[in-house]
Amino acid sequence: MKVIECTSEASLITFNDKVMGVFENARDLDEFAKLLEGTSDRVETLEGPVGARCLKQIKNSVEGFLDAVLGDMESSMLKVYLKAIEKGYMVFAVPATAETRDEIVSAALQFGAKHVAHFGTIVNESFQTYSGDQPP
Repeated sequence: MKVIECTSEASLITFNDKVMGVFENARDLDEFAKLLEGTSDRVETLEGPVGARCLKQIKNSVEGFLDAVLGDMESSMLKVYLKAIEKGYMVFAVPATAETRDEIVSAALQFGAKHVAHFGTIVNESFQTYSGDQPP
């Protein structure tokens, strides 16, 4: 399992076909990644100024513009993820298929992830209750 940090040279991360959420510490993120061995080939992490820059790329992209105009869940969660990074937490993104989604979500929740959501090609689904745009 590769845990990949988003860098300024990284390709634009999109929400499509990913399970995303927030971990408060690296230990839980590492345990989560270990549990996913064989389920997914990578976990992308976004943290600190570089992670914020990556999320802002999405916000400023055409996809981000359309999300903002259409008011989709992506826009709301993008704000949550940006606030979480500003508080020093780590945002993760794991490529997911219909077959692996439930296992990834279950593993994330097991290790204490907050604001876990699946962003599919057509349907998006949140797996935790959260209030507004507040980070964990």
